[in-house]
Amino acid sequence: MNFNDRIIELIKVKGLANQQAFTNCRQFFDMIKTELKETEQFLRSSIVATEPTIHIEFEDKGRLEVRFRFANDVLLFFMHTTAVTLDINNPLLKSGYIKEKPSRAMCGLVYVYNFLNDTLKYNRVQDAGELVARIYVNTDNHFMMEGKRQLGIIYNDLTSHIVNPESVKRIIQQLIIHVLEVDPVAQPFDSQPMVSLQQIIETSSPAEIISGRRFGFVIPGSNEDN
Repeated sequence: MNFNDRIIELIKVKGLANQQAFTNCRQFFDMIKTELKETEQFLRSSIVATEPTIHIEFEDKGRLEVRFRFANDVLLFFMHTTAVTLDINNPLLKSGYIKEKPSRAMCGLVYVYNFLNDTLKYNRVQDAGELVARIYVNTDNHFMMEGKRQLGIIYNDLTSHIVNPESVKRIIQQLIIHVLEVDPVAQPFDSQPMVSLQQIIETSSPAEIISGRRFGFVIPGSNEDN
């Protein structure tokens, strides 16, 4: 095979795999939106009717982002615009599933972040959100999930988990449970004894300072929890 033939072959193989992974991931992301809408309706009817102070809200922010607010937390789902292949050190690359068809290693990506509800409510743009999960969807419409704690164990095998409404529903439920079970905790009093005037100015009120994670709160098990 000459160089031109090889170039044509690679463009076809890689291009088609990239497009298929992106298309599958886009459909998966649309299923996430549908499930979040249904979850909003269910929780509103089950909770808000009797506890109107509890905030439940689904927000469709466009093709690549969706937010789901519940109680004091927000789950932000963001779809990456480019399909990627699995990391070279991922053991799945040595599996028969991938070796049989290498294009199965090409995946679309959905990132899931957790923010405090007040971060969005008060537009505290300097507050940090935590990456709680990263979901891969491949050319076969299989998926796997990397994540915090149990989230990184439940769906860690790309070969066996298939995207469908039921699997999306379980993913959403497990993400919500994870976030609700992990509360921000106060750091020791002496760990952050000072605050700059700029930090005070950048917040709309002193009350916001004591509620933002970057001003002395961490998530147990996160990189900041040392």
